[in-house]
Amino acid sequence: NLTNIDATKHPVKKAGKININNNFSITEAEEREFAGDKTRKTLRLGFAFTCAYNPELGNINLKGNVLIVDKMDEVTKLKTQWEKEKTLPVDLMRQVSNAALHKCNVQAIKISEDISLPPPIYLPRVRSAEEKQAK
Repeated sequence: NLTNIDATKHPVKKAGKININNNFSITEAEEREFAGDKTRKTLRLGFAFTCAYNPELGNINLKGNVLIVDKMDEVTKLKTQWEKEKTLPVDLMRQVSNAALHKCNVQAIKISEDISLPPPIYLPRVRSAEEKQAK
């Protein structure tokens, strides 16, 4: 789920070449009770996603969370690992990152279009034969 959306486009006279830097990170982990099942818990992983357009053309900042539901002892173990090392098991981190990045990239494309910024990720285009030869 996304919990915060912030986007800004700065007025620029001439942009020239635009560099877009995307960044994603897990920012926090919090244990919660799982309603209706006393044998399970929820681990809420907060994340932040940023698209920075340089030269200072604008930015898109998204925050949200991914929920993991598992046995109580597994969730506690994951939370402890996060607190000590700021990391999670590789396979779980991959799944969490992919879920968050999917949500964020789709939203960032929509937002960039709404505020007239270039899309933050490459979108395929159909090219004419002349365009292909020019490259």
